[in-house]
Amino acid sequence: MRELCTRKTRQEDAPAGNSGFTLVEIIIAMFVLTTIVICLNTYMLSFVRSNVSSRETSAATAEGNRILENIRMMNYEDIVSDSETAKEKYYCVWTVTTETDKKTIDVTVAWPPATMRHSVKLSTIISKP
Repeated sequence: MRELCTRKTRQEDAPAGNSGFTLVEIIIAMFVLTTIVICLNTYMLSFVRSNVSSRETSAATAEGNRILENIRMMNYEDIVSDSETAKEKYYCVWTVTTETDKKTIDVTVAWPPATMRHSVKLSTIISKP
């Protein structure tokens, strides 16, 4: 009869070793998760910057190729050095070096026009017809 009247506490009801997380364990887990999120954020920013740089380089290369194609369609005698600003974002300069039976064209596309920090250089040779 005594057994029925005895109350069990919550600690006695819980299985051994499953008493929950302590405050210290929760703080350590939050620190670890915060560190992981900060590292991933740094990598994502680096990835975005790299992606933007690649896109700008590809667009500048396309502008250079457009200029080379226009030069290839010109008469051989009309091919001379010149420059232009394309799409108000790229400054394009091409230099023509004339030799006996050919012309070497070097196209440099730089951006942004104010600082010209980045550039792409393309070259081609056109022979005399």
